[in-house]
Amino acid sequence: MSRQIVTTPEKAPSVKRELSVKHYSSPDGSPLKKAAKKNVVAVVDLEVWQAVGLSSRNVSGAWTELWGSFVFKFVLHAAVLLSVELECGEAPPPVLKTWWGGGGVAVAECEPQYTFPVVLATVFLLIVWLAFGTGAHLNPSVTAGSVAAGALPLVDGAVRIAAQVAGVTLAMTALREGAPTRLHKYVAPALPLDPAWAFSLEAAFTFLNVTAGLSCGIWGRYKAHATAAIVLALISAGGASMDPSGAFAASYFQRDWRHLVEVYWAGSILGAVVAGLAWRMLQRTTKAKAE
Repeated sequence: MSRQIVTTPEKAPSVKRELSVKHYSSPDGSPLKKAAKKNVVAVVDLEVWQAVGLSSRNVSGAWTELWGSFVFKFVLHAAVLLSVELECGEAPPPVLKTWWGGGGVAVAECEPQYTFPVVLATVFLLIVWLAFGTGAHLNPSVTAGSVAAGALPLVDGAVRIAAQVAGVTLAMTALREGAPTRLHKYVAPALPLDPAWAFSLEAAFTFLNVTAGLSCGIWGRYKAHATAAIVLALISAGGASMDPSGAFAASYFQRDWRHLVEVYWAGSILGAVVAGLAWRMLQRTTKAKAE
């Protein structure tokens, strides 16, 4: 009678978890595979965008960045102008009222009170629904941070930024042609009193913004909502743009380029690159300790 040798399968080696860049896209520049799974929290899932041909894993992301940037900036500024129109309508110009002593005071035209809340609400919805839904960055600083972090090749990053600028240009051209002339003044670039301070503010807050994006994987299924909430908190706290294409949108609309490059592009890109490099160093350190 022979003995039957029973073998037990060897246990698979445990996989050590490492920090990885889990922003809007995977290291090859394509949307994360996990994002295609059904997510009851997401407003529109990635596979919905892919089904209608608006997002794909097999391209550099330029097409998605182009149309996504167009939609983002057009909807954002259109919402602001609509809010102003509903609140103020056709407000008359300032009128000088004369008092008994011969003096007078200018009564200002309508000053919109709800523009900022409208901006915050629209940005939140667009980040959750559009940016995380499609896997697009829609922000040159986010793309620059992804390149610095090693999550995106340099060439693909440059192509994405060019597509973002092109999309914003088309959006603001369409908005300028379609919006009433009396509302154009409400789309204006920020002109800081102290450009050096504004540069520092852009760099610091963009660093925090990009860091939040690169580490958004820690929030799991709620990463889109958590990241959007952090972005709104940063906007409210510092008033920084943290989006070079957003600053470009207003400057292009008014053809006013003051401080665009030296403050809103240079500051934001610097903060993004520093955030990406810091994230890459953190990855290497974590990996070395795990080994």
